[in-house]
Amino acid sequence: MLILSMGVLSSVNAIADTRFSGRWSGEQEGRSTLTLVLKQNDNKLTGSYCFISRAGTRIDCPDDGENNLRGVIVGNGAKVTFTSSFKSAKGVAKITLEDNVLKWRLVKSSSLEISAPEHYSLIKDN
Repeated sequence: MLILSMGVLSSVNAIADTRFSGRWSGEQEGRSTLTLVLKQNDNKLTGSYCFISRAGTRIDCPDDGENNLRGVIVGNGAKVTFTSSFKSAKGVAKITLEDNVLKWRLVKSSSLEISAPEHYSLIKDN
């Protein structure tokens, strides 16, 4: 009985451990889009950050297949660091999962060259 209970708990943990994985995107009034492609492995996140702003005239996205975002999950949130494609500037953001919406909040950026939104709400793509 104990072994079965432990197996069920392990299955529940395995499901919970991928809640951040996937492609998350959002748009603000046609002026900008933010897309995060995340892969969760236990409490670690890797993936890509792509922010298109100024009605499509400023594009801050990595090359295909390049990971420019890393983070550590604690509870329903994570602190992530990301690298801009503009002069390799770095930034830090806090992402929080609330009712199937991923909330992005910029914590700091290392350069005025960085192209990152202060706040954004993202929905998981199917």
